[in-house]
Amino acid sequence: MCIYLDASSTCYTLGMKLSGFTKLTVITNGINLALALKDVPGITVILTGGIVTSVSSSIEGLLGEDLLTKIHTDFVSARGFSVENGLTDFSIYEADLKRRCVKSSAKTIALIDHTKFNTTSISSYASLDDLNMVITDFGLSEHTKSIYENAGVNLVLAKEV
Repeated sequence: MCIYLDASSTCYTLGMKLSGFTKLTVITNGINLALALKDVPGITVILTGGIVTSVSSSIEGLLGEDLLTKIHTDFVSARGFSVENGLTDFSIYEADLKRRCVKSSAKTIALIDHTKFNTTSISSYASLDDLNMVITDFGLSEHTKSIYENAGVNLVLAKEV
């Protein structure tokens, strides 16, 4: 299995739960996540290429674009998620990387915490039609849940482990 986990706190939290795999490849632009996962048995870590940012400890830019067109990943996250604009991010560079992940994936699973719903950030990179599933937490209100399910989003509520 191969997954893309960005430099977000949501993806970092998921990354800290990864163990027990015999063959998992994690592609990331998150420097802290890469460092945390590099010694986990069964996990291979690949960093995207680009410019290191000091604010988010991430790698931005499209130097790793060729990598993302050759490897098929499943997970993405977002700064914002809305019915009108789909998945959005605060960085156009980050959005470009995620757009390429979505384009080359057989399926796209978005990992979005409830605080990101009904918000929009600067750059859109995936529409609702691009998503196979959205995993979120139980903080999502029933009203918001019904809006997204009525729009055709396959929502899965994940409990804290």
